[in-house]
This record gives sequence, structure tokens and C-alpha cells, in this order.
Amino acid sequence: MLDSDFNKFNDLILGAQQYYQSKETLSPIAVKMYVMVLADYTYPQCEKAMVTHMQSPTGQFFPKAADLIRHIDGTPITADQVI
Repeated sequence: MLDSDFNKFNDLILGAQQYYQSKETLSPIAVKMYVMVLADYTYPQCEKAMVTHMQSPTGQFFPKAADLIRHIDGTPITADQVI
């Protein structure tokens, strides 16, 4: 992701957090950590991965960066891995 994508990603991740009805809001440093971990991917890839996660039967919980990477790289999470 580019530095210029930070605000868009911030909106995406905080919107997802609201979607999942998380009780705590991610801190700015937590959002920055997501961006650092996802730096090798484009914003459109991350956005698509978020939507794919939300549509997935295993996407009932707020995603970690690793979850989004699995969706981008094509290694889906199985129900066995959730447990």
C-alpha cells in the first residue's frame, strides 16, 4: 500500500470494525500496524480481501492482517483453522 492510501484504509478498517460491532476502536498505531503488514499489497487488493472475508462463512470475526493476506494470496481459511 502507498502512504497516500492510509486514509482510505483507515476508513475501511474502522468501517469493518463497526460492521463487526467491535467494542473497542482500533488505535491509530494499530491501524498503522495493519498498513505496515499489508504494505506489499495494493489498497484495491486489501479492500477486495476485506469484502471477501465478510462474505466468507469463516469471516464471522473481525479480520487480522493475516486473514486479509490469506484472501489476497488465495489460501482461504478453512473452518478447521478457525477453531
